[in-house]
Amino acid sequence: MLEVFLCFHSEDQAIQLLDTAERRRKTKGAYPTIIQVPEEGFEIKRRMLADKLSKDDIYIIADILCVPAMPKFIQTVKQRFINLGMAGINYRGFNEPLKYPTGIRVCKKGLVEKWPQQITKTYDKEHAEAIRSTGSRVETWPDVIYFKLNENDN
Repeated sequence: MLEVFLCFHSEDQAIQLLDTAERRRKTKGAYPTIIQVPEEGFEIKRRMLADKLSKDDIYIIADILCVPAMPKFIQTVKQRFINLGMAGINYRGFNEPLKYPTGIRVCKKGLVEKWPQQITKTYDKEHAEAIRSTGSRVETWPDVIYFKLNENDN
């Protein structure tokens, strides 16, 4: 099992959150964990909490509505996440890897001791650079993709 953290900050996200959690629950080998985080500092706090609460050395932080677009997602992640600090999967339709993991991020627990101040809206750049500063690698995988549930691709 691989823990998948789904975080929210307000009750108006409840339906989307439940849809995402249900889809994750049906993903073989995934264990969805839902945590509420204050809206102020949401991006940093959800990552810090996921890192602290994860029961395993590897965990996933997924945005609401972002789900894997392949049947053996967890198995693929476990096989490929070797000697990495963070990996991201590609949003469907992109033909090249993104510079920083976004949407769905696979992380190694405990690498970041001091979380950097948020500069970008998504905090993806800061998180990836913090991982790199520990000497760990950050990758994006162009052949492992995700889509958003609201794209009617269920």
